[in-house]
Amino acid sequence: MAETRGLWPRTRSAARFALNALGSSRQRALLALLGIAIGVAAVVTLVALGQGLERQAQNDFKKMGTQVMDVTLMDSQSGLVRNKQPTEIHARKRLSWDELVSAVAALPEVELVSTEVSIACPGVAAQQSMVSAVQPQLARILGLKLSSGRFIHELDGNDLWVVLGAKTAQKLAANGQGIEPGATLALCGRTLRIAGVMTSDNISAEVASISLDDGILVSTAAGQRMQPQSRPNHLVLRVRPDISPVEFSSQLAAQLNTLTGQTAQINTARQVLELRRNEAQTTTRFLAALSSISLLVGSLGILNVMLMSVLERRSEIGLRMAIGADDLDIGLQFLAESTLLGLAGGGIGLVLGLVAAGVTTAAVQLPFVMSASGMALAFGISFVVGIAAGLYPALKAAQLHPVEALQSSR
Repeated sequence: MAETRGLWPRTRSAARFALNALGSSRQRALLALLGIAIGVAAVVTLVALGQGLERQAQNDFKKMGTQVMDVTLMDSQSGLVRNKQPTEIHARKRLSWDELVSAVAALPEVELVSTEVSIACPGVAAQQSMVSAVQPQLARILGLKLSSGRFIHELDGNDLWVVLGAKTAQKLAANGQGIEPGATLALCGRTLRIAGVMTSDNISAEVASISLDDGILVSTAAGQRMQPQSRPNHLVLRVRPDISPVEFSSQLAAQLNTLTGQTAQINTARQVLELRRNEAQTTTRFLAALSSISLLVGSLGILNVMLMSVLERRSEIGLRMAIGADDLDIGLQFLAESTLLGLAGGGIGLVLGLVAAGVTTAAVQLPFVMSASGMALAFGISFVVGIAAGLYPALKAAQLHPVEALQSSR
Protein backbone atom coordinates (compact mmCIF):
# COMPACT_ATOMS: atom_id res chain seq x y z
CA MET A 1 0.00 0.00 0.00
CA ALA A 2 1.07 3.57 -0.42
CA GLU A 3 3.23 5.11 2.27
CA THR A 4 0.71 7.85 2.90
CA ARG A 5 -2.37 9.36 1.36
CA GLY A 6 -1.66 13.02 2.14
CA LEU A 7 -0.78 15.19 -0.86
CA TRP A 8 2.17 16.96 0.75
CA PRO A 9 3.91 13.74 1.95
CA ARG A 10 3.31 12.24 -1.49
CA THR A 11 4.90 15.29 -3.10
CA ARG A 12 7.99 15.04 -0.89
CA SER A 13 8.29 11.36 -1.70
CA ALA A 14 7.94 12.13 -5.41
CA ALA A 15 10.68 14.77 -5.15
CA ARG A 16 13.07 12.22 -3.58
CA PHE A 17 12.39 9.70 -6.35
CA ALA A 18 12.80 12.50 -8.93
CA LEU A 19 16.21 13.51 -7.56
CA ASN A 20 17.44 9.93 -7.61
CA ALA A 21 16.17 9.46 -11.18
CA LEU A 22 17.82 12.67 -12.41
CA GLY A 23 21.06 11.70 -10.69
CA SER A 24 21.12 8.38 -12.55
CA SER A 25 20.75 10.12 -15.94
CA ARG A 26 22.90 13.20 -15.41
CA GLN A 27 23.97 13.73 -19.00
CA ARG A 28 20.47 13.71 -20.45
CA ALA A 29 19.13 15.85 -17.61
CA LEU A 30 21.97 18.35 -18.09
CA LEU A 31 21.13 18.78 -21.78
CA ALA A 32 17.48 19.43 -20.99
CA LEU A 33 18.42 21.80 -18.20
CA LEU A 34 20.80 23.66 -20.53
CA GLY A 35 17.98 24.35 -22.99
CA ILE A 36 15.89 26.03 -20.30
CA ALA A 37 18.92 27.92 -18.96
CA ILE A 38 19.69 29.39 -22.39
CA GLY A 39 16.06 30.39 -22.87
CA VAL A 40 15.84 32.13 -19.49
CA ALA A 41 19.21 33.83 -20.03
CA ALA A 42 17.96 35.17 -23.36
CA VAL A 43 14.77 36.52 -21.77
CA VAL A 44 16.68 38.19 -18.91
CA THR A 45 19.28 39.74 -21.24
CA LEU A 46 16.82 41.13 -23.77
CA VAL A 47 14.41 42.41 -21.12
CA ALA A 48 17.35 44.16 -19.42
CA LEU A 49 18.23 45.80 -22.73
CA GLY A 50 14.66 47.04 -23.16
CA GLN A 51 14.54 48.39 -19.61
CA GLY A 52 17.94 50.00 -20.17
CA LEU A 53 16.52 51.86 -23.15
CA GLU A 54 13.64 53.09 -21.01
CA ARG A 55 15.97 54.23 -18.22
CA GLN A 56 18.22 55.98 -20.74
CA ALA A 57 15.24 57.96 -22.01
CA GLN A 58 14.39 59.02 -18.46
CA ASN A 59 18.00 59.97 -17.72
CA ASP A 60 18.23 62.07 -20.88
CA PHE A 61 15.24 64.15 -19.93
CA LYS A 62 16.26 64.44 -16.29
CA LYS A 63 19.37 66.28 -17.48
CA MET A 64 17.21 68.79 -19.30
CA GLY A 65 14.08 68.66 -17.17
CA THR A 66 10.56 67.96 -18.30
CA GLN A 67 9.45 71.62 -18.21
CA VAL A 68 10.86 72.37 -21.67
CA MET A 69 8.54 73.28 -24.55
CA ASP A 70 9.28 73.66 -28.26
CA VAL A 71 7.10 76.11 -30.21
CA THR A 72 6.97 76.44 -33.99
CA LEU A 73 4.73 79.05 -35.61
CA MET A 74 3.25 77.69 -38.81
CA ASP A 75 2.98 79.61 -42.10
CA SER A 76 0.51 82.50 -41.80
CA GLN A 77 -1.10 81.43 -45.09
CA SER A 78 -2.85 78.54 -43.36
CA GLY A 79 -6.59 78.14 -43.55
CA LEU A 80 -6.93 79.39 -39.98
CA VAL A 81 -5.58 82.81 -40.94
CA ARG A 82 -7.50 83.05 -44.21
CA ASN A 83 -10.75 82.85 -42.24
CA LYS A 84 -9.86 86.01 -40.30
CA GLN A 85 -11.03 89.51 -41.20
CA PRO A 86 -8.43 91.54 -43.19
CA THR A 87 -8.27 94.31 -40.58
CA GLU A 88 -7.72 91.73 -37.86
CA ILE A 89 -4.92 90.05 -39.84
CA HIS A 90 -3.26 93.43 -40.46
CA ALA A 91 -3.41 94.29 -36.77
CA ARG A 92 -1.85 90.98 -35.82
CA LYS A 93 0.91 91.13 -38.42
CA ARG A 94 2.11 94.46 -37.04
CA LEU A 95 3.46 92.59 -33.99
CA SER A 96 7.21 92.22 -34.57
CA TRP A 97 9.10 89.05 -33.70
CA ASP A 98 10.96 90.74 -30.83
CA GLU A 99 7.65 91.97 -29.43
CA LEU A 100 6.21 88.48 -29.66
CA VAL A 101 9.19 87.00 -27.81
CA SER A 102 8.86 89.66 -25.13
CA ALA A 103 5.14 88.91 -24.80
CA VAL A 104 5.82 85.19 -24.34
CA ALA A 105 8.63 85.86 -21.84
CA ALA A 106 6.26 88.09 -19.84
CA LEU A 107 3.73 85.29 -19.33
CA PRO A 108 3.64 84.32 -15.62
CA GLU A 109 3.95 80.62 -16.46
CA VAL A 110 7.17 81.08 -18.47
CA GLU A 111 10.54 81.00 -16.73
CA LEU A 112 12.95 81.31 -19.69
CA VAL A 113 12.58 81.64 -23.45
CA SER A 114 15.00 81.56 -26.37
CA THR A 115 14.50 81.97 -30.10
CA GLU A 116 16.03 79.53 -32.60
CA VAL A 117 16.67 80.17 -36.29
CA SER A 118 18.24 77.67 -38.67
CA ILE A 119 21.01 79.18 -40.78
CA ALA A 120 21.70 77.62 -44.20
CA CYS A 121 25.34 77.98 -45.24
CA PRO A 122 27.13 76.55 -48.31
CA GLY A 123 29.96 75.13 -46.22
CA VAL A 124 27.76 73.49 -43.60
CA ALA A 125 26.48 70.65 -45.81
CA ALA A 126 30.02 69.38 -46.31
CA GLN A 127 30.57 69.38 -42.56
CA GLN A 128 27.18 67.71 -41.99
CA SER A 129 26.48 70.23 -39.24
CA MET A 130 23.43 72.37 -38.58
CA VAL A 131 23.93 76.04 -37.73
CA SER A 132 21.36 77.52 -35.33
CA ALA A 133 21.09 81.07 -34.11
CA VAL A 134 20.02 81.03 -30.45
CA GLN A 135 20.01 83.22 -27.36
CA PRO A 136 22.26 82.83 -24.28
CA GLN A 137 19.42 81.56 -22.06
CA LEU A 138 19.18 78.39 -24.17
CA ALA A 139 22.01 76.92 -22.06
CA ARG A 140 19.86 77.26 -18.92
CA ILE A 141 16.69 76.06 -20.65
CA LEU A 142 18.27 72.81 -21.87
CA GLY A 143 20.88 72.46 -19.09
CA LEU A 144 23.72 72.41 -21.61
CA LYS A 145 27.23 71.43 -20.51
CA LEU A 146 30.51 72.50 -22.08
CA SER A 147 33.78 70.62 -22.18
CA SER A 148 35.78 73.80 -22.81
CA GLY A 149 35.28 77.52 -23.15
CA ARG A 150 31.96 79.26 -22.58
CA PHE A 151 28.50 79.55 -24.07
CA ILE A 152 27.19 82.50 -26.06
CA HIS A 153 26.89 85.61 -23.85
CA GLU A 154 24.73 88.70 -24.00
CA LEU A 155 27.86 90.86 -24.06
CA ASP A 156 28.87 89.28 -27.37
CA GLY A 157 26.39 91.55 -29.16
CA ASN A 158 26.54 90.77 -32.85
CA ASP A 159 30.14 89.53 -32.71
CA LEU A 160 30.55 86.24 -34.55
CA TRP A 161 31.15 83.83 -31.68
CA VAL A 162 30.15 80.15 -32.07
CA VAL A 163 29.69 77.12 -29.81
CA LEU A 164 30.47 73.72 -31.34
CA GLY A 165 28.73 70.42 -30.72
CA ALA A 166 30.93 67.52 -29.59
CA LYS A 167 30.76 65.60 -32.88
CA THR A 168 31.20 68.75 -34.93
CA ALA A 169 34.34 69.59 -32.94
CA GLN A 170 35.69 66.07 -33.51
CA LYS A 171 35.12 66.30 -37.26
CA LEU A 172 36.73 69.73 -37.47
CA ALA A 173 39.71 68.60 -35.38
CA ALA A 174 40.17 65.56 -37.62
CA ASN A 175 40.42 67.96 -40.59
CA GLY A 176 43.12 69.99 -38.87
CA GLN A 177 40.83 72.80 -37.67
CA GLY A 178 41.66 74.27 -34.29
CA ILE A 179 38.75 73.92 -31.87
CA GLU A 180 40.19 75.55 -28.75
CA PRO A 181 38.38 78.65 -27.45
CA GLY A 182 39.51 81.68 -29.42
CA ALA A 183 40.32 79.74 -32.60
CA THR A 184 38.80 81.04 -35.83
CA LEU A 185 36.34 79.18 -38.05
CA ALA A 186 35.38 80.04 -41.62
CA LEU A 187 31.64 79.65 -42.11
CA CYS A 188 29.01 81.21 -44.40
CA GLY A 189 31.70 83.32 -46.03
CA ARG A 190 32.62 84.86 -42.69
CA THR A 191 35.28 84.31 -40.08
CA LEU A 192 33.87 83.32 -36.70
CA ARG A 193 35.59 82.80 -33.36
CA ILE A 194 35.02 79.68 -31.25
CA ALA A 195 33.64 80.47 -27.78
CA GLY A 196 33.31 76.90 -26.51
CA VAL A 197 32.68 73.22 -27.19
CA MET A 198 29.72 71.29 -25.76
CA THR A 199 30.03 67.87 -24.14
CA SER A 200 28.67 64.73 -25.79
CA ASP A 201 26.13 63.95 -23.05
CA ASN A 202 23.70 66.76 -23.80
CA ILE A 203 20.17 65.74 -24.78
CA SER A 204 19.19 64.96 -28.35
CA ALA A 205 17.10 67.30 -30.49
CA GLU A 206 13.82 65.46 -29.92
CA VAL A 207 12.23 68.33 -28.01
CA ALA A 208 14.11 71.46 -28.99
CA SER A 209 14.55 70.59 -32.67
CA ILE A 210 18.14 71.83 -32.34
CA SER A 211 21.08 69.70 -33.36
CA LEU A 212 23.49 69.70 -30.43
CA ASP A 213 26.16 67.03 -30.97
CA ASP A 214 26.25 67.70 -34.72
CA GLY A 215 25.44 71.39 -34.43
CA ILE A 216 27.00 74.82 -34.44
CA LEU A 217 25.33 77.51 -32.30
CA VAL A 218 25.67 81.25 -32.86
CA SER A 219 23.90 84.22 -31.28
CA THR A 220 20.75 85.59 -32.89
CA ALA A 221 22.53 88.86 -33.67
CA ALA A 222 25.37 86.99 -35.36
CA GLY A 223 22.81 84.87 -37.22
CA GLN A 224 21.26 88.04 -38.63
CA ARG A 225 24.67 89.17 -39.88
CA MET A 226 25.35 85.78 -41.44
CA GLN A 227 21.93 85.45 -43.07
CA PRO A 228 19.85 88.67 -42.94
CA GLN A 229 16.94 87.14 -44.87
CA SER A 230 16.30 84.42 -42.26
CA ARG A 231 12.82 84.54 -40.71
CA PRO A 232 12.53 83.41 -37.08
CA ASN A 233 9.53 81.24 -36.26
CA HIS A 234 10.81 79.03 -33.48
CA LEU A 235 10.85 79.29 -29.67
CA VAL A 236 12.30 77.08 -26.96
CA LEU A 237 11.04 77.84 -23.48
CA ARG A 238 10.97 76.50 -19.95
CA VAL A 239 7.90 76.88 -17.76
CA ARG A 240 7.88 77.15 -14.00
CA PRO A 241 8.18 73.89 -11.99
CA ASP A 242 4.61 74.18 -10.69
CA ILE A 243 3.15 74.44 -14.21
CA SER A 244 2.09 71.42 -16.25
CA PRO A 245 3.62 71.87 -19.73
CA VAL A 246 1.00 69.63 -21.34
CA GLU A 247 -1.88 71.70 -19.94
CA PHE A 248 -0.13 75.01 -20.62
CA SER A 249 0.59 74.09 -24.27
CA SER A 250 -3.05 74.50 -25.32
CA GLN A 251 -3.29 77.82 -23.48
CA LEU A 252 -0.07 79.04 -25.10
CA ALA A 253 -1.22 77.98 -28.56
CA ALA A 254 -4.41 80.03 -28.14
CA GLN A 255 -2.46 83.06 -26.93
CA LEU A 256 -0.02 82.87 -29.85
CA ASN A 257 -2.89 82.60 -32.30
CA THR A 258 -4.44 85.68 -30.76
CA LEU A 259 -1.16 87.61 -31.02
CA THR A 260 -0.08 86.54 -34.51
CA GLY A 261 -2.98 84.84 -36.24
CA GLN A 262 -0.67 81.86 -36.79
CA THR A 263 -1.10 78.25 -35.70
CA ALA A 264 1.46 77.09 -33.13
CA GLN A 265 2.81 73.56 -33.14
CA ILE A 266 3.97 72.78 -29.60
CA ASN A 267 5.95 69.80 -28.33
CA THR A 268 6.70 69.24 -24.66
CA ALA A 269 9.51 67.26 -23.09
CA ARG A 270 6.99 65.26 -21.07
CA GLN A 271 5.15 64.21 -24.21
CA VAL A 272 8.38 63.11 -25.86
CA LEU A 273 9.50 61.33 -22.70
CA GLU A 274 6.19 59.45 -22.53
CA LEU A 275 6.50 58.55 -26.20
CA ARG A 276 10.03 57.24 -25.76
CA ARG A 277 8.99 55.34 -22.63
CA ASN A 278 6.11 53.69 -24.50
CA GLU A 279 8.44 52.83 -27.37
CA ALA A 280 10.94 51.30 -24.94
CA GLN A 281 8.20 49.28 -23.23
CA THR A 282 6.96 48.03 -26.60
CA THR A 283 10.52 47.07 -27.51
CA THR A 284 10.92 45.25 -24.19
CA ARG A 285 7.74 43.25 -24.77
CA PHE A 286 8.80 42.39 -28.29
CA LEU A 287 12.27 41.27 -27.15
CA ALA A 288 10.73 39.19 -24.34
CA ALA A 289 8.32 37.52 -26.79
CA LEU A 290 11.15 36.87 -29.23
CA SER A 291 13.40 35.35 -26.60
CA SER A 292 10.53 33.16 -25.38
CA ILE A 293 11.02 31.08 -28.52
CA SER A 294 14.21 29.72 -26.98
CA LEU A 295 12.21 28.76 -23.88
CA LEU A 296 9.79 26.88 -26.10
CA VAL A 297 12.71 24.94 -27.58
CA GLY A 298 13.96 24.23 -24.06
CA SER A 299 10.54 22.93 -23.00
CA LEU A 300 10.55 20.54 -25.95
CA GLY A 301 13.90 19.26 -24.69
CA ILE A 302 12.39 18.52 -21.28
CA LEU A 303 9.37 16.89 -22.92
CA ASN A 304 11.63 14.62 -24.97
CA VAL A 305 13.73 13.67 -21.93
CA MET A 306 10.65 12.85 -19.86
CA LEU A 307 9.00 10.75 -22.60
CA MET A 308 12.21 8.74 -23.06
CA SER A 309 12.40 8.35 -19.29
CA VAL A 310 8.86 6.92 -19.17
CA LEU A 311 9.72 4.39 -21.89
CA GLU A 312 12.98 3.30 -20.27
CA ARG A 313 11.59 3.03 -16.75
CA ARG A 314 8.39 1.12 -17.34
CA SER A 315 9.61 -1.76 -15.22
CA GLU A 316 10.34 0.62 -12.35
CA ILE A 317 6.87 2.10 -12.70
CA GLY A 318 5.31 -1.37 -12.69
CA LEU A 319 7.29 -2.38 -9.61
CA ARG A 320 6.23 0.73 -7.71
CA MET A 321 2.61 0.10 -8.64
CA ALA A 322 2.90 -3.53 -7.54
CA ILE A 323 4.01 -2.51 -4.04
CA GLY A 324 1.20 0.01 -3.56
CA ALA A 325 1.94 3.23 -5.50
CA ASP A 326 -1.15 4.56 -7.28
CA ASP A 327 -1.57 6.71 -10.38
CA LEU A 328 -1.08 9.95 -8.42
CA ASP A 329 2.22 8.78 -6.93
CA ILE A 330 3.62 7.87 -10.36
CA GLY A 331 2.36 11.06 -11.98
CA LEU A 332 3.77 13.25 -9.21
CA GLN A 333 7.18 11.59 -9.55
CA PHE A 334 7.56 12.41 -13.24
CA LEU A 335 5.99 15.85 -12.80
CA ALA A 336 8.50 16.55 -10.02
CA GLU A 337 11.38 15.55 -12.32
CA SER A 338 10.33 17.97 -15.06
CA THR A 339 9.65 20.74 -12.53
CA LEU A 340 13.09 20.32 -10.96
CA LEU A 341 14.66 20.51 -14.41
CA GLY A 342 12.76 23.70 -15.12
CA LEU A 343 13.66 25.30 -11.77
CA ALA A 344 17.34 24.33 -12.01
CA GLY A 345 17.49 25.59 -15.59
CA GLY A 346 15.75 28.79 -14.54
CA GLY A 347 18.20 29.42 -11.70
CA ILE A 348 21.25 28.86 -13.89
CA GLY A 349 19.70 30.89 -16.72
CA LEU A 350 18.97 33.76 -14.34
CA VAL A 351 22.61 33.96 -13.29
CA LEU A 352 23.84 33.68 -16.88
CA GLY A 353 21.30 36.25 -18.03
CA LEU A 354 22.35 38.80 -15.39
CA VAL A 355 26.00 38.41 -16.38
CA ALA A 356 25.16 38.65 -20.10
CA ALA A 357 22.89 41.66 -19.50
CA GLY A 358 25.62 43.46 -17.55
CA VAL A 359 28.19 42.87 -20.31
CA THR A 360 25.77 43.77 -23.12
CA THR A 361 24.44 46.98 -21.58
CA ALA A 362 27.99 48.08 -20.79
CA ALA A 363 29.02 47.39 -24.40
CA VAL A 364 26.20 49.51 -25.85
CA GLN A 365 26.50 52.14 -23.07
CA LEU A 366 23.04 51.67 -21.60
CA PRO A 367 22.14 51.70 -17.90
CA PHE A 368 21.96 48.22 -16.40
CA VAL A 369 18.40 47.78 -15.18
CA MET A 370 16.83 44.53 -14.07
CA SER A 371 13.79 44.78 -11.85
CA ALA A 372 12.93 42.15 -9.25
CA SER A 373 9.63 41.59 -11.06
CA GLY A 374 11.53 40.87 -14.30
CA MET A 375 13.73 38.28 -12.61
CA ALA A 376 10.74 36.73 -10.86
CA LEU A 377 8.92 36.56 -14.19
CA ALA A 378 11.83 34.77 -15.90
CA PHE A 379 12.13 32.30 -13.02
CA GLY A 380 8.35 31.81 -12.92
CA ILE A 381 8.28 31.07 -16.65
CA SER A 382 10.89 28.34 -16.21
CA PHE A 383 8.75 26.84 -13.43
CA VAL A 384 5.64 26.86 -15.62
CA VAL A 385 7.60 25.45 -18.57
CA GLY A 386 8.88 22.62 -16.39
CA ILE A 387 5.36 21.69 -15.26
CA ALA A 388 3.88 22.04 -18.75
CA ALA A 389 6.61 19.93 -20.36
CA GLY A 390 6.23 17.18 -17.76
CA LEU A 391 2.45 17.03 -17.64
CA TYR A 392 1.93 14.74 -20.64
CA PRO A 393 4.76 12.31 -19.72
CA ALA A 394 3.43 12.20 -16.13
CA LEU A 395 -0.07 11.34 -17.35
CA LYS A 396 1.37 8.74 -19.71
CA ALA A 397 3.36 7.13 -16.91
CA ALA A 398 0.36 7.16 -14.51
CA GLN A 399 -1.83 5.44 -17.11
CA LEU A 400 0.49 2.44 -17.53
CA HIS A 401 -1.00 -0.89 -16.44
CA PRO A 402 1.15 -2.52 -13.71
CA VAL A 403 1.23 -5.97 -15.39
CA GLU A 404 2.15 -4.50 -18.82
CA ALA A 405 4.81 -2.31 -17.22
CA LEU A 406 6.39 -5.29 -15.46
CA GLN A 407 6.28 -7.43 -18.58
CA SER A 408 8.10 -4.75 -20.56
CA SER A 409 11.27 -5.52 -18.57
CA ARG A 410 11.47 -9.09 -19.92
